[in-house]
Amino acid sequence: MLGWLKKLDPIHRATTREEREAVYRFRYTVYWEELGRRCPGTDHVRRWIKNEEDESDHTTILYAGNLNEIKGTILLRHWDRGQIPTADMEELSLERFPDIAQRKAAELGRLMIRPHHRNRWLLLSFMKAGCDLLVGEMGTELIFLYCNSGLMAHYRRFGFRTYGAKILNTTDGIMVPMVGIPSDTAYLRRLRTPAWAYFRRYYSSGKLPRIDTAPYQAILGEAGGVEFDTESIWNELEEKFMGDDEMPSFINSLPWEAIKRLLTEGFLLNVPAGTMVTPKGLVEREMYVVVEGLFEVQDDGRRLRLLHMGDLFGEVAFFSNNGQRSASVCAVKDSRILVIRARSLDRLIESDPKVAVKVVMSIAGIMATRVAKGEKIRLSKFENHVGETAIL
Repeated sequence: MLGWLKKLDPIHRATTREEREAVYRFRYTVYWEELGRRCPGTDHVRRWIKNEEDESDHTTILYAGNLNEIKGTILLRHWDRGQIPTADMEELSLERFPDIAQRKAAELGRLMIRPHHRNRWLLLSFMKAGCDLLVGEMGTELIFLYCNSGLMAHYRRFGFRTYGAKILNTTDGIMVPMVGIPSDTAYLRRLRTPAWAYFRRYYSSGKLPRIDTAPYQAILGEAGGVEFDTESIWNELEEKFMGDDEMPSFINSLPWEAIKRLLTEGFLLNVPAGTMVTPKGLVEREMYVVVEGLFEVQDDGRRLRLLHMGDLFGEVAFFSNNGQRSASVCAVKDSRILVIRARSLDRLIESDPKVAVKVVMSIAGIMATRVAKGEKIRLSKFENHVGETAIL
């Protein structure tokens, strides 16, 4: 444990007005200028993002770097027993925890890191600093967060789990609530996450009491519309797509080994009717396959097309230089999608170019068909990938 602790960055608490305003300005550069997110509290005159909760007594803001160049920041909201606001109880479906009123709880949010500092060690630095404060100083027993599809794999590695909460439909697309239980070190150890050895020091010594997770066993890991188990996902896709030559789809256009590789970090997600999966202009690079249901592709309120079972969407943002969504995609009825993480395809291109070229060419066929129908697609990054894989 000492080895990785030495690699961590120093993390500071934003206690002064100067520090907080520097953080607000940093948020603007990441959320608005880089990612194009329409966040509440955005002030284009001051060029910062600030909310009421930032000044609350229940809030702590942490940051890395200095006031001239902040590397990253995270917001921690923490509540004593019985103090969780009603709005947060409802938003995060906290009623699923039968003893939530007797628990010290917290929420992680606004985690953002400057692009050239996005590495494992700075993320670990924030996690350690946050847990020192929440667990070590405050005795927090349950830590909640909600995140987009691209970050779920990262948080799962740190021990966070789904608990059957409803999916949140936000201006930044779909968000999934998750929970971390610091005292459940047995679970953390099974994950082989660095966090388990760190948390163990709090609980093995008896410094902090472990909470009884028995009342949560019926909901912990319950996806609430999210399926992570690779075998279950494979079985569902096999049943619905494979061997059906009469139904062309992205899935049955690929060799089985390519699908298996793409599923290593992918998952299935239930999407309620009316949910905006990908708002236009948002920067993210995940791709999606419609497994059930119906979606509408929109641009400035105009319907461009409908997406049915087997259709792929999100590929333009993956292959574009800036990663921006070129259109909005909304669920017309209750639906189910396969989420393919951008990192999975990146790794496939690096590790197995022969299989990767089949995936890329299948996507090329889809994009070519759409171009033939009159849709405008910027192919700069796509052309780079085709060139790399074709040469290999």
